[in-house]
Amino acid sequence: MLAFFLRSLLAITIYLTITPTLASQSVITFHYDQHGNMIRQDVPCQQSPPPQFARVELFPNPTAGVTYLSYDQLRPGKVTLGLVDATGRELWRAVTEVAPGSQRHRLAIDHLPPGIYFLYLRQIGGIEQRKLVIL
Repeated sequence: MLAFFLRSLLAITIYLTITPTLASQSVITFHYDQHGNMIRQDVPCQQSPPPQFARVELFPNPTAGVTYLSYDQLRPGKVTLGLVDATGRELWRAVTEVAPGSQRHRLAIDHLPPGIYFLYLRQIGGIEQRKLVIL
């Protein structure tokens, strides 16, 4: 009884995970219990959500004053637009309701010092970001 107790305390679990391919719908994990029995566990993979945006463009880039964000919205809903600096500090954020189709936003950035920034678009299930260089 004591030997079993000590063996269960010292048991090592070894995991081997097989990454799914496009044809596979689950991750298969093999591990060993304290008795040395191999246990297989299939974990269903969640399907990736459909893309939210297409043809995301930021122009002109680099720029010194005004830039335009252009993208195709694939599904209706709220979209969050934001700008962060190179340290990750959020400088600006706006939430807007958009319909599917071509979108274009004018961004006045002449008040920002020269540097590298990141503009992001976020909707439930997806995010896109683009680097913006201000001269």
